[in-house]
Amino acid sequence: MESGPSSQSRPTSEASTASLVRLESRLPPSLEPGRGQAVFVAGHWDPALGDPTALRLLVDGRTHPPDAWRMPRPDLGHGARCGFWATVPVHPQPGPAVSIVLELDLPDGRKNFPLGEIEVEAPPAPAEATVGAGAESDRVAIAMATHEPDPELFRVQVESIVAQTHSDWVCFIGDDDSSPESFAMIEATVGQDPRFVVERGGERLGFYRNFERVLQMVPPEFELIAMSDQDDRWREDKLERLLGAIGDSVLVHSDARITDGDGRRVGPDLWSGRRVGDEDLTALLFANTVAGAASLFRRSLLTTVLPFPEGPGLLFHDHWIALAAQATGSLAYVDEPLYDYVQHTRAVTGNPDPEGPRHKFTPAGALDALDGWRSAYFRAYVQLKVQAMTLLARSPEKITPDHRRVLERALAADRSAREPWLAARLLRSLPGGERTLGAESLSLRGLLWKRAVSLGRIVPPRLWPKRIGTGLEPIQLDLTSTRKARRWRALRRGISE
Repeated sequence: MESGPSSQSRPTSEASTASLVRLESRLPPSLEPGRGQAVFVAGHWDPALGDPTALRLLVDGRTHPPDAWRMPRPDLGHGARCGFWATVPVHPQPGPAVSIVLELDLPDGRKNFPLGEIEVEAPPAPAEATVGAGAESDRVAIAMATHEPDPELFRVQVESIVAQTHSDWVCFIGDDDSSPESFAMIEATVGQDPRFVVERGGERLGFYRNFERVLQMVPPEFELIAMSDQDDRWREDKLERLLGAIGDSVLVHSDARITDGDGRRVGPDLWSGRRVGDEDLTALLFANTVAGAASLFRRSLLTTVLPFPEGPGLLFHDHWIALAAQATGSLAYVDEPLYDYVQHTRAVTGNPDPEGPRHKFTPAGALDALDGWRSAYFRAYVQLKVQAMTLLARSPEKITPDHRRVLERALAADRSAREPWLAARLLRSLPGGERTLGAESLSLRGLLWKRAVSLGRIVPPRLWPKRIGTGLEPIQLDLTSTRKARRWRALRRGISE
């Protein structure tokens, strides 16, 4: 909880060198003034500094307590207890940057160590679009992110957009630093059609940040936004059907056929066998059931969605957008495949082993499994926490009391005994498990891991296992999903179990 501005009367001294502390987490590339956001901060201090009696994080002078500190870091020396982390709300004001400082009460006094700064800057200007003949309420901006697209699959995707029965659209293509040859192919494929607006980024961002950039391109006159991948195939009535189904909802999405590059079905439809269409916010926090390329949403959602938060977990734009839509409104669902989701070797989601890693029942295997639970804490639970805190910081007036309680309960799990709640949710999912595929188990394991390793603060160093640390890396467990979810995905890729 935020405790207010740091007292100006406190005797503090600024550390002379940054080598005494190290920030290990990624900070957001930038913040927008007036747009609240959660920031995950993790790192360690040099054990040679001594054993602090208190630790605080100062964000632009405001004091925040850590989620964990004096955590065991055997990778930094036998008996080292110098790890810390926190997820803190940031409310950036106009100015050059937000500063993040680590404050330690050390044996020789209170000292401040700068951890980093995050630039505060206005969003880039939207792109210009001069076409659109229909009513403004039906104009659709299609946001497509590209990077080295397969020429044939990209051609099919573009042709399927051009063939839409709802013709009042403009497609904004943000290219993520493709090679000159690939970018020339993109421009040649869309040709002189003024409904395609193509911009090339100056640096490689990755698909998550590139989708953020494409959404920032959308001009304010577009009230509806659809997202597109670079290599799928839309049914010709996709936009028309989504427009007809959105109603009063913030976002509408559909099912999808799973096909190969030649359009041949390779497995069941994307959401067959899953409970989709009656999403509740709690389930959506743990497991996404909204595909970005299947979605159409209202422009008003961008005030909650942008800029995208940065967390330690797997970052997916469609999950974040779906969470924001559910938290601030409602979702609608078309229980029919309106596009072909093309599976190929370059797909972002990849083809993970459906069984995942296995650990032998030996002391070493148990330690490996526990290390996987460390990954579950940071990659699953903390990622969820960053998203929930960002929603509360950014759009509190749009969140209903029921949804606020859901988000606050998720945040409280890090500081109170919420494991029974997660265990109860997991048990309820066992008979069918079709909603979350047991994804709650990842956060449950992670929270149990945190409780276990917190004992490292009091256990004598000689008794603490050298292999049990609390750093962010390395990650030794495939956390794209649970084993049940990996099997479910494998069936949709035509992979044998």
